[in-house]
Amino acid sequence: MLRNLFAKTLRDDRRSLLWWGGITALLAFLITLLYPTYRDQAATFEEFWKDAPAIMRSFFGEQFDFGSPEGFLSAEIYSTMAPLIFAIFAIAAGSRAIAGEEQDGTLEILLAQPIPRRRIVLHKFAAMATTSLLLAITLAVALLAGSAVVGMEIDAARLFGATLLTALLGLTFGSIALLIGSAMRGKGRAIGIATGLAVGTFLLNGLAPLVSWLEPLRVLSPWYWFTRSTPLQNGLAAADVAILSGIVLVAAALATVAFERRDIAT
Repeated sequence: MLRNLFAKTLRDDRRSLLWWGGITALLAFLITLLYPTYRDQAATFEEFWKDAPAIMRSFFGEQFDFGSPEGFLSAEIYSTMAPLIFAIFAIAAGSRAIAGEEQDGTLEILLAQPIPRRRIVLHKFAAMATTSLLLAITLAVALLAGSAVVGMEIDAARLFGATLLTALLGLTFGSIALLIGSAMRGKGRAIGIATGLAVGTFLLNGLAPLVSWLEPLRVLSPWYWFTRSTPLQNGLAAADVAILSGIVLVAAALATVAFERRDIAT
């Protein structure tokens, strides 16, 4: 019954995905309805952002062309809202994959089945990646629907590319939560460490342009690889996808090794 753990995990997570997907789609659709206002008052918004404190521009973007669809969506969706949603969603999924099962007392049931430990982790990881991808598709479709309503012309391929990169950013921290939950006891610990890394690396990426000695360390932040290429304007950069995907896959592999070696009784 539990041999297809991937399908079981997707079934267990369906309500969470529907809730997150519905909220994300509604927010994205409503935000796109604001585009005509931003387009008509683009000069005002751009002047306001130009006069904003340097630290704000360092964290969220030096300059936005609010009159263009790409600049508007970059500022209103992809600089703050979407990364936050995907990071929270993936960290929650990664922390409950193993640590959540252990906390709920259901991990022993899984381990009692004729399923190798590595398969448990890999199926849980695959389910987390799948739900993140489905959430990304939901966001992109909602943005395209809103764009059609207000007559905002946006390149669909670049939109899906930017959304995919956002999902990869979330999965970066979700896979770290999975790793922590596979290596040690405590769902709260997995959430805390993954969230701490998400916040810490966000601060590193934002502060590096303002603090000279932090600049060489900026490449260590997943947020750097997420923000540097502006895929809505320029398309996906292979290096960005490769770096974030590499972090995700390495964390998943380490989670598999850690769980296979772990003494669940301790």
